Amino acid sequence: KEKEREKEKERERDRGSSSRLTPEEMEGEDVEAQLRQFLSDEQLQVHFFSFLEESLCAECALFWEAVEQYTAMGEYNEEAAEFKASIFEHYVVEGAPRQINVDADVRTALLARRDEPDPELGVFADAASYVFQLMAHDAFPKFTRSNSYFKALGASTARRDSKRKR
Repeated sequence: KEKEREKEKERERDRGSSSRLTPEEMEGEDVEAQLRQFLSDEQLQVHFFSFLEESLCAECALFWEAVEQYTAMGEYNEEAAEFKASIFEHYVVEGAPRQINVDADVRTALLARRDEPDPELGVFADAASYVFQLMAHDAFPKFTRSNSYFKALGASTARRDSKRKR
């Protein structure tokens, strides 16, 4: 185990400040944590969202991103109420332009709270968790095996290297 830890430390040093893993290194890793790490980098996020758009399943990522923005609003006020309504209209209601594919129980519970105030900004929590799980265990593994993933890592590495030279 000590040798494994040393190898991991060496891989970390080789990656520099980046903690992104190659597909081989990701095996056995917490895919949800890896997806969160990937989404925290705006440039890498763009590549993932583009892949999802090409795969015709971008609604998950767009919904998740909208919910992240909604919960970051901090307080439930008129602006938050309008944004909440917009999320429902774009992603949740039947026939929405980017209707998310969630389990019937999740959708029913979500729609039941549509017109209620949301002081904790948590109305979308279960649906966002469901969608995130879907991305982490379906779309993201497919992405990590695609050319888009390697292009994203290459662009990220080039950007990181150029920052080091400054």
